[in-house]
Amino acid sequence: MAEGLVKLFIQRLNSLLFRETETFSGLEHQTERLMTILREVGGQSSGDIWRINGGGGASSWINELTGVIFGMDNLIAEFIIQMDQQKESDRSCQTNHFTSESQAIESRLAASVQDMTQLTKSTTVGVDK
Repeated sequence: MAEGLVKLFIQRLNSLLFRETETFSGLEHQTERLMTILREVGGQSSGDIWRINGGGGASSWINELTGVIFGMDNLIAEFIIQMDQQKESDRSCQTNHFTSESQAIESRLAASVQDMTQLTKSTTVGVDK
């Protein structure tokens, strides 16, 4: 389920860049960085992490990843609503807030990638023994 969520969210971000061009103007680079990290998560170790069964670490990691993605989705929805309601002159504040929050999410995703890599390595070592 989480692997599908990652793929779906990448598609959502990509779609937003095309559909909400005015709203996301100036945020393309930030959004692309998030998609790059999510692609790394989705393709890590040919999907080994998604097949780890019974490990509390894997379950915890997947729950964290799911939470991060839902948080980003909520941030995007709120941002779009706020931008639609703002005057042109007030959009800068909303854009700065979105950038700050998405950078925090990017950091969480990067940490999640590191955790996933460690989890995959420890599981592979455990299997190899």
